[in-house]
Amino acid sequence: MINKKRINVLAAGLIICALVLGCVPRALNPLPHDANDTRLLGNWIGESDGETIRAEVTELSGDRLRIFTISLDENGEPSDEDPFIVHAWTTRLSNGDYLTARVIEDEIIDEDDDPGFVICRYMFTEDGQVAISFMAEEAIIADIENGIIGGSVTIGQWFNEIVLDASPTALAAYLEAADSSNLFAPPFATFRRADG
Repeated sequence: MINKKRINVLAAGLIICALVLGCVPRALNPLPHDANDTRLLGNWIGESDGETIRAEVTELSGDRLRIFTISLDENGEPSDEDPFIVHAWTTRLSNGDYLTARVIEDEIIDEDDDPGFVICRYMFTEDGQVAISFMAEEAIIADIENGIIGGSVTIGQWFNEIVLDASPTALAAYLEAADSSNLFAPPFATFRRADG
């Protein structure tokens, strides 16, 4: 199960994976990924659940992004909360742009506490902002229970654990075949460029 610290702010820069009051499905495998979407590079500011988040998105390699996020206090200064580092991969499918994010503790994955991947959908607005959506818990649970996608569901008292175990290719096919307006929740945050 994802620990509470990750649930409170499972970040991903302009794709901040902020699991604030619910459970976001996670995948054991990433989506097949393309070259980085360079529109994501730079510094971003976003609001989520009354919290201001600053994210710095840089390229680690031609197909992987590094996203460093930190909460800001009311004066715009870094808060006392620990920053989060996320490695992310972008995927362009026929029905939109997706980001597969993985929280990296000190840039090393602890295999005993592997959080897997969080799949987000991102959409750019006409004014260059980016809106981020997570998979909708109810839709994913129904699709797992109906055998549409491989995975498991563990219903808990406070949080549900939803794990997709499909291959990268099967995940991509599932996303392309699904109605994204049902499969993804409304955007939880919109981020604007911090540097202009």
